[in-house]
Order: sequence, then structure tokens, then C-alpha cells
Amino acid sequence: VPPEGFVFEPSGIVADVEWPHGEGIRVDTHITEGASIPPYYDSMIAKVIAHGPDRATAIARLRGALAVTRIEGVATNLMFQQRILADPEFLAHVRAMGDRLRSALEQLIPNHDHLFDSVRGMGLMLGLRLKSDSRAFVAHLRDHHGLLTVAGGDNVVRILPPLVINEQHIAECIEKLSAGARDYTAPAA
Repeated sequence: VPPEGFVFEPSGIVADVEWPHGEGIRVDTHITEGASIPPYYDSMIAKVIAHGPDRATAIARLRGALAVTRIEGVATNLMFQQRILADPEFLAHVRAMGDRLRSALEQLIPNHDHLFDSVRGMGLMLGLRLKSDSRAFVAHLRDHHGLLTVAGGDNVVRILPPLVINEQHIAECIEKLSAGARDYTAPAA
């Protein structure tokens, strides 16, 4: 959890930048040396993504990637991100919530097996594979149940949990998914 009063505004001119690279590392950004970051935008100027054959490898790769990332000229939250990845209690909580979310999604499938096929993903990056195109169901969840999801490849509806997730968030998500599945009518093919 960010410290109380934590405010992060990265506006300014990027004087120098070095992004990580290597096996299992991807950086999504448009920021280069000399880029101007106005104060009117979301504070996320880049997304550093790590993956690996298991959770421990992905976390180790992300720690290494953040350690070599350098952004000069604007405020960053790199140190905060590094502290998160070094906090065993936080990592244990994320793992527990990912396991809990997976279990809840798996329990949802038999009640709506006309629509849902399987749970896809790992950790908190989970989704439900549908038996039909996922885009219409994503729109239905958004428009009728206030649940923000994303249509992924292979007919998957990706769940977008908050970073600091708890049991209440999971229960609300499952309740909205279930209600959405009950009153959803797939478009005619």
C-alpha cells in the first residue's frame, strides 16, 4: 500500500531513459529521451512486464528489470515498485488472492457451463474462456453490471482486479459475472 499522502506526478521533460530488456521482459511505452510528459495524463508512463515459466522466475526477472530501468528528469515510482517486489507479505497476499480468484472462477463454470469453458491465466492475470466470442459478453458486463473486463484472444474475458485486492473485490466480481451470465443472450451467429 502506498504511504499515506503518496502523490505521484511525473510531469516534465525526460532527460535520459534506459529501459530493461532480456528474456521474459517487455516494456510498453512511448517515452524516449526528450519526451515531454504533461501533468494532465495518467501517471503510468511505461509498463514493464516480466514473464517466466513460473512465478518466482517472473518476479526475479521483474526485480532485475526495475533495477536497471533509469528515467531521469521526471519523478518516478521505481523505488516504490521495487519495495513492493521486495515485500514478502505483499507477494504472499497477491498469491493468495490469485488462488482465491481462480478457485471462485472455477466454481462459477458449472453453474454457467453453457457460456464458460475454462479458467485461463496465472496469478491475478486471470480470465474465463467462453464458448463463443467474448466481445459481446464484455460489453454486456460493462453496460448492465458495471464490471470492467477486457476481451482477450481465444474468446477469453480477462478479469481486471485492483492491485490491492481483497475478498470483497473477489465476491463482487463473481457476483457480477454470475448475474451477467444469467441474463446474457449471445448474439445470433
